[in-house]
This record gives sequence, structure tokens and C-alpha cells, in this order.
Amino acid sequence: MAEGLVLKVKDSGKRIASLDLLRGSAILLMIAVNSLADYSLVPAWFKHAPGNGFTIADFVAPMFLFSLGFSYGLSFARRLTSGGTGRTVLHFTVRNIILFCMGFFGELLVHRRAGWGVLTMIGSTGIYAMVFMFLKPLPRLLLGFLFFTGYEAAALLGMPVLFFGDGLGGPAATAAFGIIVIAASCAGSWMKGKGLKRAAAVLGGGGGVLISSAALLSLVLPVNKHLVSSSYVLLTTGMSALVMLLFYLTADCGGIRFPIIGKIGRNALVLYILHHLFILLLNVILPPASPLYLVVPAAAVLLLVCGGTGIFLDWKGWHVRL
Repeated sequence: MAEGLVLKVKDSGKRIASLDLLRGSAILLMIAVNSLADYSLVPAWFKHAPGNGFTIADFVAPMFLFSLGFSYGLSFARRLTSGGTGRTVLHFTVRNIILFCMGFFGELLVHRRAGWGVLTMIGSTGIYAMVFMFLKPLPRLLLGFLFFTGYEAAALLGMPVLFFGDGLGGPAATAAFGIIVIAASCAGSWMKGKGLKRAAAVLGGGGGVLISSAALLSLVLPVNKHLVSSSYVLLTTGMSALVMLLFYLTADCGGIRFPIIGKIGRNALVLYILHHLFILLLNVILPPASPLYLVVPAAAVLLLVCGGTGIFLDWKGWHVRL
């Protein structure tokens, strides 16, 4: 199946079900969190932590990055084999520049300010991680952690965090979010063509080690999404690995299907853009102090519309991919 930003062909049937499910889950959670974020009566546990701390909302972006990273190394290797270095670098560079520009200029057009949103972060992280894809998985991972450690050291020494209010660490945090993509790409390479035992070792063992490390590290470096602290990165990367393992066991191994989530995961880019457009409309209709009995049903309708759009696009065979 041809690869690119837009795929107008029917699914080949060779997709990794757990990967679509992970991506779809992230998008569904992202829609729910973002649609309720601006309303004052929504419980704090469903919003991003304002500083130190962790909520379910803080897990969304890393889980989505992990799903992108898992397929990044596999796709990069295929393109290197079929198209050569020049075409591969051009493809991933253009793709990530488009994502970066969509995010950065989207903030300017919609919010009238320079921002560092999710698409901006994904674009910059994609370009950063591309350099590491030329390495074999183990040296890729080790070098990624080296740069990640450098970011953490600079942050501890007082490096300013640009776009703190956006909660994604700004440009400097690219090395921190980049390790999520790099680690996930290594997991994809190590699991390729292997069975359940390898998946359990890579995703289960690796996820457990990362979460345990994050718990210990949080004693001195608290979990903080805005600063993209090392404990936050390790915790969310480990959680993403365990969630993907759960989907791998149930869908890829057990044959259990979650059709709606998978269909949504195959059209993540369209649904991400679409849900922000609906949120703008929702914020015009309902003021920030609106009661929950109005806000929650409105968010549920938004979720249904976006989900229905994803199902329709998948039925037509139109897959717009990040």
C-alpha cells in the first residue's frame, strides 16, 4: 500500500491492530479532554495539572506520540529500502514541516498568538527523531537518552521554558518528547516479526522498568507536564507501552476487535483538526461557567460527530495519516 499523508486506497489488511487502537484511544481521549478544558466546573482530575502533578489529561499527548513512534522506525526502514536516503529524508522532512506549520500558524489564526501546540510539537519532534532512525535500535535508544538527559540537566540549571502555558515545554523540550518517539520506534523494530514473548518483554518489561524508574525519580524531580520533566516522560512512556501491550494481547493475539476505536485511529489527523473546529463553535455557544448538565452532553455530541466522521472515512477507504 502506498504511503503518504493521504491514502485513498482500501486497507491492505496488514495493519497492526494494537497500533490503530492505541492511536484511536489517544484521539478519543484528546477530544474528550479538550472539549471540556475551558469550562470551570469540570473536575480538576480531567484537566491538565497546572504544575507538579499528573492527571489523565496529561497522558494523552505522550500516548499519541508513542503510537507515532512505534510505526516511525518501521516506515522509515521500508522507505530507505524502497526509495533510498534522499527520498526518505525528503518525505519525512516535508511531512513534519507541514504538521509544524499547521500547528504554529493554526494557533496564530485561531487564537491570535504564537503558541506551541500538539501539532507544532509533533512536527518538531518528528524532524528531531528522524536523525536517530539511521541508527540500529540499541544505539538509537542510548543516544536518545543521552540528549534527553542533556535537556533535563539544562532545565535543572535554569533554562527558561518557552510557551510554559501551552504545557508542552516549548522548542527545547523536543529532546524530551523525542525520546518517546525514539523509544517507541525501537520497540517496533524489536517486535517486528516476533511473537507474544517478545512483545511481553519489550512492552511489558520495558514499560514496567520505565514506570518504576519514574516513581523513584519523582521523589527528587516531580512529574510535571509543563516542564516535560524526566519523571513525566518516563512515566507516560511506560504507561503507553503497557496500554499497547494490552491491545496487542486482546486484538493482535486474541482476535478481539474494537472496530470503532480502530477506525478512529486510522484517521487521526482529520479528527484532530475537526475536533478543534467544533470546540471553537462549542465555546461560542456555551460560556466558561456553563453547568455540567449542558457541557457534558455537548462534549458527548462532539465526540459522536468526530467518531462518526472517522467511521465514515474508514468505510470510504480514505485514510489521512500523520
